[in-house]
Amino acid sequence: MLIEKLCPRCGAVIAADQRFVIWCQTCEWNVDPGPRRRLAFIGKLAARGSDQLARRLHADVLTHQHARRGGFAVAALAWLLAAVIHLLTLGLVAGAVAWLVLSAGVPTPVRLLVALFGLGVAAFVQPFRRRRPPGGPVLGRDAAPALFALTDDIAAAVRAPAVDHIVIVPDYNASYLKLGPRRPAISIGLALWAALSPAERVALLAHELGHRVNADLRRDLVIGGALATLANWQLLLFPAQPIWKSRGKPMSAATALTHIAEQVLAPLILIPPFLVVQAVGVGLTRLVQRQGERGEYYADDLAATAAGMRAAVGLVEKLLVDEGSWRVVVQTLRFQRDADPWQPVGEYVRSIPHSEWERLRLLGRRRLLRIDSAHPPTQFRADVLKDRPDRPGLVALPAARAAAIDAEIARARADLANDLRVRVSGPAAG
Repeated sequence: MLIEKLCPRCGAVIAADQRFVIWCQTCEWNVDPGPRRRLAFIGKLAARGSDQLARRLHADVLTHQHARRGGFAVAALAWLLAAVIHLLTLGLVAGAVAWLVLSAGVPTPVRLLVALFGLGVAAFVQPFRRRRPPGGPVLGRDAAPALFALTDDIAAAVRAPAVDHIVIVPDYNASYLKLGPRRPAISIGLALWAALSPAERVALLAHELGHRVNADLRRDLVIGGALATLANWQLLLFPAQPIWKSRGKPMSAATALTHIAEQVLAPLILIPPFLVVQAVGVGLTRLVQRQGERGEYYADDLAATAAGMRAAVGLVEKLLVDEGSWRVVVQTLRFQRDADPWQPVGEYVRSIPHSEWERLRLLGRRRLLRIDSAHPPTQFRADVLKDRPDRPGLVALPAARAAAIDAEIARARADLANDLRVRVSGPAAG
């Protein structure tokens, strides 16, 4: 519903949709009314460093006609730093075994305890644990020939290898992933899919296929494993639930002693290797983050090649409405039990007025909003695309082909809707 009111700062007349934030386009009053997330000191430093890196990289990418991938020197240095982290894990194993063999004069219980401790730490921080695949139906070529024909056309347009598996998930996102060795796949979030036009869907698939050729070091087995080891070290030494934040829950003596050993003694013993990991990890993380974000810009450029510049910009800017779009999904599940929860997302996105899009663009530049920590700020990505010369796309998605694809994913769509209904209604029923 449209209303008019006077801006309390400059007195300009504001014509606004009551569903969205009321703000003044003349003086930008109330453009950012939401509270900012409070961060601890370390979190503030990390966020500041990430923002500075994003601004420098954005300026660098704008100065080039095409986003570039990282070079050999960057990859070689990242491999070297990753090797140091992996060697430290192997060193823990070798040290535990050497202690067990060479400490003959030490009492057997102590020898075993120290050796088991070292082996346990190495087992905990090693990166090659079995990861849970994304929750959702996995489509093969036989189940979705029209969808895979489209992805093959797009892969040819961006000169990327095709994939043989597509995972359908409920989210407002998409990703390139591996279901196992030599099993690359794309995941398509139905909430995001519903918000996009046919051309923007082509851009989405092109962006994800672009991750197969954009030399993103984060997806390298050795470097990605080192990053996983860093995360495991953080989890070991800085657990998410410290003993002093147990919120008064009853705790047995044995549990209390276990917590003390885990959260007090273990960090003290492991400080030396942790400092080495952190020193190397900071350099590796910054290097890989910069190269990975550059790879995202490159994937956006490939999306523009396949779908056209306007579609690529539209895709990126649709990411600014992820929270509002997901609220539409949840509200539909709660209050319209038999409705398709994703169809209203498209209607909602198409109903967003121009003033709200402008506010979100301003907010995106001010707060450097991102779809997740692995991507550059969303509006930076859109601004880079807008700075490039306009060009048409190489792949089209006519209405008949789009309808055939929707029919192929209809079964997965219904199954995911049923699963979400159970999750959303479960707590209320209890």
